[in-house]
Amino acid sequence: MPWAHIVLEMDQSRTHIQFSILEELNPLRHPKRFIFLVGMMVFGRGVALMCILPPLEGWDEYQHVAYIEHLQEYGRPPVWGQDYITPQLWTELAKWPQSIFAAAQLQKGQIITYTDYWRQGGHTGVVVQDPKVMIYEAQHPSFYYRLVRPIYAKVGGPKRLLPTISVLRLVNLAFLVAATVLFAGVVRTCARRCGYRCQY
Repeated sequence: MPWAHIVLEMDQSRTHIQFSILEELNPLRHPKRFIFLVGMMVFGRGVALMCILPPLEGWDEYQHVAYIEHLQEYGRPPVWGQDYITPQLWTELAKWPQSIFAAAQLQKGQIITYTDYWRQGGHTGVVVQDPKVMIYEAQHPSFYYRLVRPIYAKVGGPKRLLPTISVLRLVNLAFLVAATVLFAGVVRTCARRCGYRCQY
């Protein structure tokens, strides 16, 4: 019957299109295109998370900022158990809500959570007192923090805390995308040398 031939041709066309799409997406046939796609997916996901996650909502985000500020202020990395958040940074931190974990670390009653912040109509309403919070991220090597310190200083540091955090997040995302692309490139090279390629 004529309709049977039409259905058959439609099925064949659909199958051909499906195979064409799969062929175009095949990472071994178009490795550069695949690596670019992976990099853009990582970038897109990172931007989406940055837009969703409020500043300082990350439970230890303020600690990483405190590490950079200490490096900027004193010219050396903080020492675990000896160095604390600088007073100028603490003054700015107290103006903004934190995650529940950070609020607990920064003495509850002075720092409020995001939930309490919105309940109060977007106001902190706390008395700012320096609680002498230790920089426990001092356990980390200083290479990354030294790398981003000039950017931190250029944007403004504690004087422009929210823009500074936003720029640092973008820098971190750029590092992640670059690392992902580099890793994918290494995998591609290893696959070629080992001979794991599709044969067409």
